[in-house]
Amino acid sequence: MLIVLSVQAVAQSDQKPVSKPENLTLAYGAVVRGPMNRKEIALTFTADTFGDGGPVILETLKNRNIKAAFFLTGNFLRSDKFKPLVDSIIKDGHYLGPHSDAHLLYCSWEEREKTLVSREEFISDLEKNYAALKEFGVDKKEASYFMPPFEWYNEEIANWAKEAGLVLVNPTPGIMTAADYTTPEMKNYLSSEDILNQVLEYEKNQPSGLNGFILLIHLGTAPERADKFYDLLNKLLDELEKRGYSFVKLTEWLKGAKEEKPVTEQEVSAEKKETPPQARREYTPEDFKKSSKTVESKYEEYFELSLTPVWESQVNYRISSLNIIGDSILWTTEDKKFYISRIEDIKNLRQVQLEQEISFSPYSDGRLIWLAAGNLALGLNISGQVEIRIKVDGPITGQPVSDGRQLFLLSGKSIQAFSLENGLRQWSTGITEEVAGDLFFSEE
Repeated sequence: MLIVLSVQAVAQSDQKPVSKPENLTLAYGAVVRGPMNRKEIALTFTADTFGDGGPVILETLKNRNIKAAFFLTGNFLRSDKFKPLVDSIIKDGHYLGPHSDAHLLYCSWEEREKTLVSREEFISDLEKNYAALKEFGVDKKEASYFMPPFEWYNEEIANWAKEAGLVLVNPTPGIMTAADYTTPEMKNYLSSEDILNQVLEYEKNQPSGLNGFILLIHLGTAPERADKFYDLLNKLLDELEKRGYSFVKLTEWLKGAKEEKPVTEQEVSAEKKETPPQARREYTPEDFKKSSKTVESKYEEYFELSLTPVWESQVNYRISSLNIIGDSILWTTEDKKFYISRIEDIKNLRQVQLEQEISFSPYSDGRLIWLAAGNLALGLNISGQVEIRIKVDGPITGQPVSDGRQLFLLSGKSIQAFSLENGLRQWSTGITEEVAGDLFFSEE
């Protein structure tokens, strides 16, 4: 018997409910997604050194009557050449908030939990950022939502921000708009058309689409990148509006995020640690290292719980695994069957008969759900159909993982990479001994 429960908020009788923070998804203490039950997107823009896209972006937003959120560093705010742009951001009614003063790297790329600044340095840098905002008449009380530099932070940084009366926000992982800064000589370079197509493809294949997405675009990029993604902003917004999306000011979602409420940690999904946009690239055999370290990604939600049955499903065999990916629930049974359904739509329960019982928890690369069973890796779409079937010589000994372009499989004494588009093997590298466990990426 499988019983699924929904999580609902219980209003406090002695508090005035001004918003619904239970609709916010948090990761490492920062808000990373708004309401997943509404086709709304919040546009955000950050800048430190470049602002060449400002006029185009502001004109596009004004013509569409869209209010966005701009997070700017003190470096940017103190630059005389950007003063007219900042004045226009304020005049047009957009949110203007801090992005650190000197665009510091708060924590290690390789070890996220390793903080690289002291609390005193963190606070001092932010105070300088707020001093620069004050020159434009923006007070801390009206600019308490803060996006970290490099969009990279950890729980300690989030706690320091909270202690300072701020709410940390970050872009929703999954789409590649933040790669608009890349230049052609970089290994992780993406053209603007590639970025646009990835966003639209992701939206099409995800059960919740881009509902509640905090979408980041840089306000400007280096002159080495002639192909500017902000020039496609109109095209992107046109396409998303055709698909039924509206655009809201980020602050509309965050109004209640600072309310003092009891904190309950709720495991919503078991996603892998998202590699920050600045560090994304295509991996090669040299990037893999053995590690005994386990990295866990945890989502938190700030609300009190009451549980209400949504549906129940009777199965004839013992359930051997249960996972939630996005708004879909997946489980396998001992008779080698795989089931998938949207949580709120059990009538569309799909079933797949497997040749072997899966060896590891299902893994999502953002488009397909990957199952490893024996020497087979199966990539299933959300309808339960097998789109890609990969067979290796020996049993798969680690959970499949992906960098967004390639799928990596550990099998015996080799690591193999396969294309996510067609399942063809890209490369294989031998290792000195047979190992089992999770792969670990190093950005060195």
